[in-house]
Amino acid sequence: MKSIFTSLLLLCFSTACSPASLSEEAEKPQVDCSNKERGACLFEQASQETNFDRALALHSEACEEEFALSCGDAAELLMQNRTSDFPDKSERDQIGALAEKGCQLRNGRSCLISGMIVLAEIEAQVGHTLPDQWPEPLARRYFEDLWVGCEMEEPLACAFYADKSVKADFPRLGDENAGPQFLREQQAALKACDANIIIGCTAYGVSQVRARPTNFEVAADYFWMGCAENSVEACVYLTQVVTEDMNKDLLQEQLIKFCTLDSSEATLQGLDCKDIQ
Repeated sequence: MKSIFTSLLLLCFSTACSPASLSEEAEKPQVDCSNKERGACLFEQASQETNFDRALALHSEACEEEFALSCGDAAELLMQNRTSDFPDKSERDQIGALAEKGCQLRNGRSCLISGMIVLAEIEAQVGHTLPDQWPEPLARRYFEDLWVGCEMEEPLACAFYADKSVKADFPRLGDENAGPQFLREQQAALKACDANIIIGCTAYGVSQVRARPTNFEVAADYFWMGCAENSVEACVYLTQVVTEDMNKDLLQEQLIKFCTLDSSEATLQGLDCKDIQ
């Protein structure tokens, strides 16, 4: 079973997190820096560099000069060059330091990577657990970094924020103790869904189920979005919020397809394929 970190990393690298590949040997490009600040110049040199070590060194130096884009690019290069699917402690520390600095400089991609590294650290410490069981400092940093990334219009940061937030136990709409996290959860989920990231649509549906009063009709609409895009999780949620006007035959067809194509994944998501006929 893949770690949650690895699953999210695959999603990240399939969309917004894939930097250009670098060769081992290439001529160093010439950049005119006469009219540029040092950080911007180093960033431009690094962006034209085709050798991994030189590009990393230039981006790291630009990050030290507080050029935010380079912090994210340096962290991203290290993410791609890690020794295994799950980064070891030294890799987490090195990538995390670069990404956190970029996030502090309000670079959305840096915040996304920082949040993912925090998630890797959480998994290393407590395994696959719900947010309520995470170490409090790490949980706070995960949500804070991803929220900043979401504010900076990084849709995957919105998606990962919402996906974990809906699994946390805190007061929501309709509860007298409801706080700002519920509103952030909904905003992040909608931003991700609007960017066609299915886990955002599913998360918004869950937020509607957990609100008081529960809005099953809206929840079902958003679960359908995910289910139609072959999200097992969304389809499983959909079975739990059946409404009068729902196309139950179409839902059944989708569930049968999941059980036929990948019964192990369907089971992991809580679907009992033995009952699907």
